[in-house]
Amino acid sequence: MEARTGARSLRSRSRSRAEASVELRLGVAGCLLGVALTHLLDLRDKLEEAPYLAAMFIALIAGSSALAIWFAVGRRLRLAWALAFMCSAPVIVGYVVSRSIGLPRIEDHVGHWADPFGTASLVFEITLVGLVFPALRREVMRLAAPATFLAAGLVAGGLMLGEASNSHVGHSHHEHAGHAGHAGHARHFGMNVYTATPRQRAQAQRLVDATSAAATSRFASFGAARAAGYGFTVKSFQAQRTLDYWHITNPAYLDDGRNLDPNRPESLMYWHRRGGPPKLIAVVYRVPTSEPNPSLGGPVLQWHLHRNARGGLGRYKMSHVWLVPGMLNAFSMEMPTAELTRLYGTPANGTGTGL
Repeated sequence: MEARTGARSLRSRSRSRAEASVELRLGVAGCLLGVALTHLLDLRDKLEEAPYLAAMFIALIAGSSALAIWFAVGRRLRLAWALAFMCSAPVIVGYVVSRSIGLPRIEDHVGHWADPFGTASLVFEITLVGLVFPALRREVMRLAAPATFLAAGLVAGGLMLGEASNSHVGHSHHEHAGHAGHAGHARHFGMNVYTATPRQRAQAQRLVDATSAAATSRFASFGAARAAGYGFTVKSFQAQRTLDYWHITNPAYLDDGRNLDPNRPESLMYWHRRGGPPKLIAVVYRVPTSEPNPSLGGPVLQWHLHRNARGGLGRYKMSHVWLVPGMLNAFSMEMPTAELTRLYGTPANGTGTGL
């Protein structure tokens, strides 16, 4: 009996020493900080797109950060191990669901597995789950260092990708070949809101507000837009009649030198609704391709080019302002179809094609 008691006591002391080892504790703390950092980098997007997810992110960031300090101190870790599991396993499940089945308000994340921040967070979380279970710790500790370097590289790469895209905005030629070719933007990397200054973000938000106010007061109906001089001038009605949405343009506003003027938008987009009149869904600002991008809003605004009928680049580059809540959705390169359907009803053929 004494021998068995002594053996159990020895095993308990050994387990406590393993749990309290500096290397293990710092490894867990590092993973927890990685989880907090990757979600912090995505928090601003979620505040715009899905506030309910933003609240979860804030709780996860705070909880992971507090747990990292707990493990660094290294006292009374039994409860801390259980909480570390809760900061990793459910998050992995949520990430997989968001990329496969989809979650409300972020339906466009489905299929977007090549997300540097999301992948980095997944590496931290999987490593953390492995460290929680004593039977896996030795093997996971052997892989923890390269896994951490991989995750850190993904974070750095994601940030550098944002900087690079910001530096070249307007120099690469984005082509639209139908909405199906643009499935899943998720992180809005082309926008690089992370590299935008507070001043640029404020400029972009003011443009959204002014555009929405002017457009809805002057062009709420398709008839009002036609009366104001907008028509099927760039692309004929026959070419658009079966699409879910129609582009109409005011030729008087093209090449007038008044770029990004909410009172003189070059083009408008209307939702071709089933069983109802067309509904204004976006303003499209156009700038001659030969001109540099307007500086207003910096990297927040999306500028892109279409191919013309001959396969060449069009005369104008464009930036959409979608009339939907949230600055990220408003400036999205891709049509926020789910949000538009929620706000304005199902389009005529229900596919969201034709952009």
